Amino acid sequence: MMIDHEFVSPDGQLRFFVQSLEGDDLMLGFQDMPWHTHADLLPPASSGMPEDATLQFVEAIIAGKWVVVITRVAGEIRDIGLTLDPSDDLLYCGPDETLEFRLWDGSKVGPKELETEPRDQV
Repeated sequence: MMIDHEFVSPDGQLRFFVQSLEGDDLMLGFQDMPWHTHADLLPPASSGMPEDATLQFVEAIIAGKWVVVITRVAGEIRDIGLTLDPSDDLLYCGPDETLEFRLWDGSKVGPKELETEPRDQV
């Protein structure tokens, strides 16, 4: 996989990438994890350019407007993704799964902390 841009969290635990695909498509996700999204699924930037929407999305992740959810099964990381509503994620957590919620900077968060610190929608 040829990665165009890679962003590493300050604690070195997260690696987020942007990769160009065929036909102007951009894929974004966490290195070696199944969760990902595409630039055309992001809220549009005021310029209408997918590259600008991608930049705004990455900036929002780094600014802590998105919560990173790390899914573990039997203590092993199975996925890393993003959520705006950890409470909802907990509803669909499997019996053998554990979820860890954190921000890009490494700060741990949980549903209770998020209730008192509302985040802007991206």
